[in-house]
Amino acid sequence: FSKHYDSKADRKSVLHKGQKGYGKALPGSKSAMRAEKAKLWVKQQIGILLTVIKREGSKGPQGHHQVNFGKLFTAYQDISDTLVGMLRRARKYKVLTFEGDMLYQGVSDKVVISLLPKADNWKQMPSWKRVT
Repeated sequence: FSKHYDSKADRKSVLHKGQKGYGKALPGSKSAMRAEKAKLWVKQQIGILLTVIKREGSKGPQGHHQVNFGKLFTAYQDISDTLVGMLRRARKYKVLTFEGDMLYQGVSDKVVISLLPKADNWKQMPSWKRVT
């Protein structure tokens, strides 16, 4: 350390859980730019996922598209290896729902994945294939 280092001043700048800004990169930093880019990528991937569900599935009793995980897994295998992660993230964004916490190939093939009304307004749909 340098002779000019002030450990007390350094501790004051540390954020603690619950404080505003905790767990987030400093605005304008390279980390913040990477986080924003990653967030956009995830939203675009969810848009692709929604498109595939609409294409491969059928309308359920509530009028929203739904598909079994096994069928979706087969259709999605040539698109990306991030299916389960994207399903979990899309559920967090409340654009789809399914039973259970985790989906596994074979074991979860009959689990129904249903789109929610919010999926109809998803802004990051891929331009190559808009499905209604």
